[in-house]
Amino acid sequence: MMIIRKILLFVLILNTLNTFSQKAFIPEPTLNVISDFEKLLTEEEISTLAHDIKGEYNSNSNQVMVVTIPTSYLGNLQIEDYAQQLFDKWQPGQKGLNNGVLVIIAGSKIDSIGRKLRIHTGYGIEGALPDLLCARIEKEMMVPELKKGNYYKAIKNGVTSILNFISKENVGKAPKYKIEIQKSGDLVYDYARIFTDEEKKKLEEEMQGMFNSNNFIILTESQTGYASNYVSISERYSYSYDTTLIKIAFNPGYFVDEKDSILKFDESRKNYYVSFIAKYAAFDFKDYNKLYKQQDALATRISSSGIYAACMGLIAEEKLGYAKRLNDFIMLLCYLLGTSILVFVIFLITKKAKDKPLKEKKKTGLVKVLIGIVLTLINLYSFVSLISFELLYYLVFNDFIEMSAFAMISLLVLLGASQIFNMLFVHKINTNYFNSKLFSWLPKGGSGGGGGSNYSSSSNSSSSSNSSSSSSSSSSSSSSSNGGYYGGGGKSGGGGASSDW
Repeated sequence: MMIIRKILLFVLILNTLNTFSQKAFIPEPTLNVISDFEKLLTEEEISTLAHDIKGEYNSNSNQVMVVTIPTSYLGNLQIEDYAQQLFDKWQPGQKGLNNGVLVIIAGSKIDSIGRKLRIHTGYGIEGALPDLLCARIEKEMMVPELKKGNYYKAIKNGVTSILNFISKENVGKAPKYKIEIQKSGDLVYDYARIFTDEEKKKLEEEMQGMFNSNNFIILTESQTGYASNYVSISERYSYSYDTTLIKIAFNPGYFVDEKDSILKFDESRKNYYVSFIAKYAAFDFKDYNKLYKQQDALATRISSSGIYAACMGLIAEEKLGYAKRLNDFIMLLCYLLGTSILVFVIFLITKKAKDKPLKEKKKTGLVKVLIGIVLTLINLYSFVSLISFELLYYLVFNDFIEMSAFAMISLLVLLGASQIFNMLFVHKINTNYFNSKLFSWLPKGGSGGGGGSNYSSSSNSSSSSNSSSSSSSSSSSSSSSNGGYYGGGGKSGGGGASSDW
């Protein structure tokens, strides 16, 4: 037993020495409301917490930041000293008001050795949150839930309690850097703050136009899980509800040091994970080897020219692909509408032939057969299109090229009108020239009535499509509501409380 005790004591001393020999890791500001380095929360939980905290910040400028870290980040520092250093670096609160609060949770149920909790307050908030009150919030509202592994409930309890007390301070004082609220019409959601204001403005301008009638967006967010530039190019399908054209996960420079397995920061290591969902751009989606080469080329372009230039290039590729498809679409439309012109020309020619002598009519027998075949095909095409309420064209056009609901309805009405025109004039040509049952199998203008109700159906479908696109954009933006949040220069005198859990 004495030997076992000595061995255990020796191991304990080694662990203690190892802990004190480690240097503390103070991460760079993430610009997020919740900086979850320990991965305790889901994206949905982070968004919910961030919404409440940002509301108080925008109203009264009181700024709460929540940080979860592995216990290894503490190194040889006590939680109080670590919190002070992190507070000095991130500077929550407004300069002069010093109204920031930092909530630090170190450890988890798995990372259980040396777990700590700290509510660290700025100078200007110590009246509303004295040390004894911070200790009560920790011990009564947070620690019991942390021990159970209910991390979201623990943080929710603590944040709600803190907001209740500090909301009476600095009422109505707007923050120096008020959080930008994205408008529903915005097309660039730069939560990771990758682009300058000028670059963002130019990207917004480039995203305008017919090629983006469904308002696809560019979305950026902060991530720490990528070690090098990576590009993913995929094809957009017509049934996809994702309205993101370019999604960028930005790592400002975090990496895991292989020597001590600690997350560290080096600005020269910043990188991007770019996901491009193309609708029109000409990439080799069927040949994976070529696609991989195209992805590698884009990753190289990001490294050499920068992310802004790469995004502008991708938008240009999408516009070029749209222009080529639009050209093909116009040619198809010209063929379809050209049938009406052809029918009218035949009508004018055959109208003159009505009063010709019988001998001259017999000479035109071959021409008559050819005209009959052409008119039969046009008549059949017009009839089938009308009785199907133009749904076939709606499905083909909607998948082939993006159009607004108004443009789609107008086009279908135009096609329907041309098809009714075709059938009416084929009937007249038959009366003047053929007098054959081949063209009299339909009543005069018989399908005209059926063509009227189809366009409201197309309108509803188009409106539904646009509605789902708008809903998805809102969802993308709300999922990134944690970003765009940085300290305003607040200072702390070390007030607050700490707890073991």
